[in-house]
Parts: sequence; C-alpha cells; structure tokens
Amino acid sequence: MDTLTALWKTYSTGVFASLLPSIIVLGGGVILLRWMIRSLQSRTTGEDSVWFKLLSCIQTPGYLVIGAVAFRVGLEYADPAKVARQWVLAGNLLLSFAGALVVGELAFALIIDYYLRQRHKTEVPSIFQQLLKVIVYGLVGLSFLSTTYRIDITPLLTTSAVFTMVIGLALQDVLGNLFSGISVHISPPFKIGDWIKVGGHFGRVTESNWRATTLRSPDRDIIILPNNEIAKKDIVNMSQRPGLLYSDFVIGLSYEASPDQVRRALLGACSQVREISRTPAPRIFMDGFQDFSITYHIRYWFKDGFSPKGIRDQLTSRIWYRLKRDGITIPFPIREVNIHPEKDRKAEQIDRRLALLSQVDFLGDLERPNRVFLAERLKEYWYESGETIVQKGSSGTDFFIIDRGRVAVFLDDEATSPVAELGTGQFFGEMSLLTGEARTATVRAEEETSLLVLGQETMSHLLRENPDLATLLSRVLAERSARNQQAQARPEGGAFPLADSEAERRTEQASILLLDRIRRFFRLM
Repeated sequence: MDTLTALWKTYSTGVFASLLPSIIVLGGGVILLRWMIRSLQSRTTGEDSVWFKLLSCIQTPGYLVIGAVAFRVGLEYADPAKVARQWVLAGNLLLSFAGALVVGELAFALIIDYYLRQRHKTEVPSIFQQLLKVIVYGLVGLSFLSTTYRIDITPLLTTSAVFTMVIGLALQDVLGNLFSGISVHISPPFKIGDWIKVGGHFGRVTESNWRATTLRSPDRDIIILPNNEIAKKDIVNMSQRPGLLYSDFVIGLSYEASPDQVRRALLGACSQVREISRTPAPRIFMDGFQDFSITYHIRYWFKDGFSPKGIRDQLTSRIWYRLKRDGITIPFPIREVNIHPEKDRKAEQIDRRLALLSQVDFLGDLERPNRVFLAERLKEYWYESGETIVQKGSSGTDFFIIDRGRVAVFLDDEATSPVAELGTGQFFGEMSLLTGEARTATVRAEEETSLLVLGQETMSHLLRENPDLATLLSRVLAERSARNQQAQARPEGGAFPLADSEAERRTEQASILLLDRIRRFFRLM
C-alpha cells in the first residue's frame, strides 16, 4: 500500500491526485453499503425484526463513516506541503466520531429495541432514548478531544455558563417542553398504547418524545400536544384494566320515573349493545337533582380496539327506544306553549287495535265488549332494528301483536338465519300469556317495530269476569295446535294420517289439558 501511495504521488500531481481516490472510496463504499443493506433487508421478517432495527440505525452513520474515510484518503494522497495539520486532525476526528456513532447506534438498538422491548416487553419512551444518546455522545466526544487528540477542553467548560444562559433565554419553550416531558415520564400517568383524556382531547398515546406527546383519536386523527401543556392539565387515563377501556354516559330523566325503574331500563339498553363488556358489568349512578330532571351517570367497559364513538352511537339509540317503551321521558330544559285544536284520536286508535285483535285466532271470537276492553289496555312498545324482544328460555307473560314493522324468530341464539319472519297483524307469546311457560324462541326486531302488548293482569281480569272464556281459548289453541301437527305430518300431496274422529278426540284431550293449565295459572279453580 505504501509503495502504491508513493508511486501515485510521484506520477500524479494537482487536485486530481487527491480527488480521484476520494471519489473511488466514496462511490465504492456507498455501493457496498447499499448492497449489504438490500441483501440483509431481503432476509428480514418485518419492521419489528432485529435485523431491520440494526439496518435502520446504522444506515445514516454508515454513510458518514464512508464520507470520513473518503476525506481521510484524499488527505493521504494530497500534496503534504499543501495540507495543513489541522485538516489531518479534523479528518481523524471526523473518522473517530463516525465510528463511535456506528458503534453507539448498534449498542442502543441491541439494548433498547431488542433486549428491553422484544425480550422483556418494556417500552422505553423516546424522550429518554434521545436524552441518553445526547449525554453518551457528548461524554464520548469530550473524552476523544481530551485524551486521544490532546485538545484542551477547559475553555469549553468555563464558557458553558454563558452559553447555557444564552441557550436558556433563546429556547425557553423548547426547554420547557423538554423538562415537562422528563417530569411526566419520571412518574408516568400513562404509557405508550394507553387511551387518555387531556385538555379536551381523547386518544391513544402513540409517541412521547422530548418535545411533545402524540395521540391518535378514534377517528384516526393525529393530535400533537406540547409537553408543557400536558404538564399543566389534568390527565385521565381510560385504560384502567388491561385490554379494556371505559366510557361515561350522562343523561337527565324525568322525576316521575323511579330510580329502580330507570336503572332497569338503562341496564337493559346496555345489554342490547354487544360490544359493551358483561364483565365488568355497566354501572349506573344517580348524579344529582337538576331543575328539570334527575341526572344519571352510566359507566361501561368495552374491549380495546372497538370504536368508542360507534359504541356510544348504538347505546344512545338503544336508550331512546328503551325509554320510549317504558314510558320514561327525557325532559327539555325549555317551556313550549302550543295552541292548536285538540284532536281526539282515541276512537281511531281503538278501531285499529280492534282490527288487529280480530286477526288473532284465539281472540277473534270474543264478544265486542271484551275486545274493546283489551284494546283499551294494550301497551305500545317500540323496538329498534336488531334489538332482542324476547330471549329463549326467559320467563315472561306478555303477549305481542305486531302493529308495524317485522320481527325474526330464532330457535338458537347463535343462529344467523331465522326459522320464521312475522309482519304486521301477526303475533307471538300466547302460550306464555295463558300458561306462563318459558319462552321457546328468541325474537328480534328486523326493522323499527311497534308492538301492542297484552299483559297478564289485563287477561286475568277478563277471565275472572268471563269464566267461560277460558274454555273458548283452550279450544281454539288446541285446534290450532292439532292443525299444525297434522300439516307437518302429512306427506306432500297425500291425505291426513289421522281419521277425523281420532283427530277430534286428540284435540278434545289437548283442550282439556290446556284448560286445566290456564285455570291453574290464573287461579280460576
């Protein structure tokens, strides 16, 4: 190498003698480094792999090393008479700094990214990484200047007070963010990945560095908050339980509704939203008495990954429908006076209900006064699309007539396709009304549905006033059950499998058994 250098200096003169070797080293080094990076990248398994982290951290320092080597080679091949000693010293210093930078970045990548994050699952905030790098590189640089190159660093240290004062005055906001970030991370109220509320903003913490903390909102917006602003505000960490988030819902309801009735209604609405966790269950609190309403506070939990706004939208909708069914009003904080001719629509409503009752086989033969009695006492319930009306296996004595809308019947709660669909004028729940037996199917609303509900108390009063009505009801239900069984057993295009006399005998027996169940249930015996 020395012989080659001597020959080069003998036969090459001028700027060309120093530039050409530098260009060769620079170009060859860049090509070699890029080839190594591409070759290793093709073997990595993703951005979280160790090789990818190492390549990412040494790419920029690697180019700096190549540049320093090229500069030093240029000085080596240049005319010694024209190269000052300071240039040689600067080249050596630059080469040493670049080498130390490569070694340092490799060490940080192995310790922080591989050992702490991947092996021990410990998240290290970027602010501490950056501060640590500044301190380590500063100490290494001063050590190089003092020991290796015999440079007196005392003037640097003696002027540091003046320099610090100037920097502090010029960078007050920057330093404020820096020290605020350090104070936040010394006793951290949150960690990377937590959902927090701060200063009116809500989002997941994605990064926290020396200047600012970055949040990602549920709408995928990026929110960057300076650290000195975060240090001055209250921070609410929503990630109390691993993998679960909680949210609060506040609503004011009428004084006429009892707290127990309201709690049942709100918990029932929460149970209709599948994303809301059952364990822990939602909690209902009374917040206070206002001018127009009682304020209730709902706290519910859901899995990290669901959209908080989407869940809140579903819950708001479910609460509206449940409150409307239960007759609980949401008061307005205003007073409205409307003057208009009063219209009596009661007769029109009764006529419509009588028409629907006439379509129910076991109620259609009732005398008009009895049907009017039922029509006046029917309750109107509204259900939203997708809401469960009755659950298979649950107890209940309500009988439902579909006034508007459509429902689907499922024999299995996990089934995706219904066994039947019922529309306007059709009904369900008659056996639970008359005998108190558990629900045999799950019924869900397929669209916004209005149901007319006949309760046990109304039916009990009607049966006590008309004892013979139980016999009529049992006979109609037994005949309908017999027709359904024969229709299911009849072969396609064939005759009924039972003779008329046998069918009549079985219907009579079923009617007697059903009458006995009705009388026992309503205590008519």
